Amino acid sequence: MKLTVTQSKNMNIFGLEIEATTFMSVWGAILSTVLAFLKIYEYWSNRFRIEVSPVFRSIPEIGNDININNLSSKPVLLEYMELYVINDGKEKCIWSPEDSLINVRIEPYDTKTFNFSEADYFGWNKKPVYIRLYFAGKKQITKALNT
Repeated sequence: MKLTVTQSKNMNIFGLEIEATTFMSVWGAILSTVLAFLKIYEYWSNRFRIEVSPVFRSIPEIGNDININNLSSKPVLLEYMELYVINDGKEKCIWSPEDSLINVRIEPYDTKTFNFSEADYFGWNKKPVYIRLYFAGKKQITKALNT
């Protein structure tokens, strides 16, 4: 039986004597940590984000606008939405698409504007107006428009 002894190779990095295997393991740990942070950042920046911004007007002929902004990097499908106020603890619907789906695709970083004029006009200065949005594959989103 013959035993062979191998010598590990040493490297001189910044004036330090480091074994090659130690250097490779430290390099792998640093590289995988950096790549993990990049993946977390990518996931965080691609998350589902929606912004709702109203434009209220007191002239029914011009109407109110509600802008729905898709702040994410993927398109979203708005299936349904409704506007309501709360009277005596109960919701009172002031607008909905009346038993049909909206099915509006909002492209990444794009805005869809809904105008509520003439018969769809609603007053906004007496009570808070809320909007409830239903997106495909997501939980419903409820936001107060004029608080």
